[in-house]
Amino acid sequence: MSFSPDGNSIYFSSTRPTNIEGISDTWHVWKSNKVNGEWNAPMFIDIPNLRKKLVSHPTLTNSGTLYFHTSNLDYTDMDIYHSKEVNGKFKNAEKTAILMNFKAGKCTPYVSPKEDYLIFASIGNELDLMISYNDGKGGWINTKKT
Repeated sequence: MSFSPDGNSIYFSSTRPTNIEGISDTWHVWKSNKVNGEWNAPMFIDIPNLRKKLVSHPTLTNSGTLYFHTSNLDYTDMDIYHSKEVNGKFKNAEKTAILMNFKAGKCTPYVSPKEDYLIFASIGNELDLMISYNDGKGGWINTKKT
């Protein structure tokens, strides 16, 4: 789970049922807002092109971009994606372009609120903690183990 940069929303992963036809019963992202000091009921975050995927480990930036990892329901093809909130709804997710000098799955992202760095786990022969830096053009570079 992670808090929004202003601390008034919490984003988390859950297997709670969405009760929406066409959405897989697996991990999805939910959001709860703090209103008058109380957390309201969680709301399902619908990312249209990932309704049949596992979506987990959300982190939100100042720009309203939500980063998370996604995979098939059998945990294959795990990678980090992002989706931009526009008018209260999240758009189709896009794979996050992370330049690495080896092939590995990527999961559990944390992106700084200013989107200047990204910390994540790489899944190769072993699990490694990585850091990557925003190139200012929508990509992430200078990736290295931390």
